[in-house]
Amino acid sequence: MPRNRKRVQPLQQPKIMPGQSVAVLLVSIALILLISRSGMNEVIKWLAAIVTLALMSVVMIKINRFRNLFIFYLIGGKRGISFIESLSEISPRFWIAMADWGFVVSFGLLSLLFKRQVSKRMLAFGIVSSLLILNVVLPASISALNFLNIPQITSKIAFTGAQTSAPAITPTFVGVNLLTAACGFSVFITLALVGSAVSILYGIAVFLISVSSHVPNYGAISSQIPGIIPLIPGITLPLAAGIVAIAIMLIVHEFSHGVLARIAKVKVKEVGLLVLGFIPMGAYVEPDEAQMRKLPKEMQNRILVAGVASNILLGVISFALLMLVVGYVLPHFISTSLSISYLVPNSPAANVIPVGAQVLYWNNIKITNSSSLLAIQHSEKPLSTVSLVTNKGNYSVISNSTGKIGVGLSEITGPIKGSIESSAVYFIYIVLSLSLLLNLLAGIVNLLPAPSLDGWQIYNLRIKNKRITRVLALLVFLSLLVNVLPWLYAV
Repeated sequence: MPRNRKRVQPLQQPKIMPGQSVAVLLVSIALILLISRSGMNEVIKWLAAIVTLALMSVVMIKINRFRNLFIFYLIGGKRGISFIESLSEISPRFWIAMADWGFVVSFGLLSLLFKRQVSKRMLAFGIVSSLLILNVVLPASISALNFLNIPQITSKIAFTGAQTSAPAITPTFVGVNLLTAACGFSVFITLALVGSAVSILYGIAVFLISVSSHVPNYGAISSQIPGIIPLIPGITLPLAAGIVAIAIMLIVHEFSHGVLARIAKVKVKEVGLLVLGFIPMGAYVEPDEAQMRKLPKEMQNRILVAGVASNILLGVISFALLMLVVGYVLPHFISTSLSISYLVPNSPAANVIPVGAQVLYWNNIKITNSSSLLAIQHSEKPLSTVSLVTNKGNYSVISNSTGKIGVGLSEITGPIKGSIESSAVYFIYIVLSLSLLLNLLAGIVNLLPAPSLDGWQIYNLRIKNKRITRVLALLVFLSLLVNVLPWLYAV
């Protein structure tokens, strides 16, 4: 929830031009779809999409006199405040309990530092919740990878997930769970980000050392996964479902801040969206800063953590709804197929068969779902020719000594062609999958001790020595930069 609103004060009142705005919107959507279907490099696609959206923002600002913040424009006002007022009057105890629960999930046993705010019962419930989220809900969010159009990344994640699909009770597993229980997701995400950066730097060092010995170890960097992945509707996310999921995530986050602010009798001046092109990139609720500063720290903490708590809770709700839809509704409205989800490094199929290709025939056996694999498994022979017919071409490879060619297959679902009901159910399925992933990401990432994030505000409120918060912010910033590096060489 933004704290400094001086840069976005209105210079003039918006004058909406609906006809011109719709024309700009349609042209921008057409350009984004054209970019997404082009054969350009993925990174070039993202840059082209961002430039297109930025140009749309400039045009929208000019024709509608929107307030702007760099390449973004703000659509805000008094609308929505009455709705926040109504929500704050419905069971204030629930909203306060949600914030306290979010605080425990965010900081674990460290919440004992806030004894006046969190009861022992809530502490126990929050820690159990965080462990369930870590071990049940978060792994389920991988289902959203089916809807992310980042093959270089999603294939690596899918391969890693396939190797650890049934994790044993290892020291690492126990350590991660103890860390989450003790310090919550705030420390978890910070250490995960820093750890990823250290791993990337180590891989680069190994590669550079191997280059100096004239035997380059390309594997040290080619297997790295960037820690930052752009999520752009129409490019890396489905266009309509992506916009809906992002909008829900942002509105729930910011409205929760507003509800807790009103429960604390803090005036809400304005609510709105921060938009890039036609994509909502942020939302804001502007409270009365002077009234906020006069509140006890416990209540300030509740307001600050409310957005995180609501996103994580919505992620859990999305998970429950997704399980119901997948188990009881979706099977009646979908068709299934199998596609290549990952390739085993140095296997016969590596660098031959493209990831994401839908398998139509395997050794002349028609493939429709995972049950079709039973016939394939009985026909596997070492060092034999395996022919695949896919939607991206036909391929023949020689199996290895175990009869495998080194591909991972995932069952992909889709709506039944020509069925409006099937398309509607499948759209809901996509929105729920994306909502599960995006809300968990938004809630957990917002806990990072970085400027403009909720975690930063909470740390600043509790830590008197500001050098500590500045060091944490610098560490997070440098780690974010390092996590971008694999895009330059490892995709």
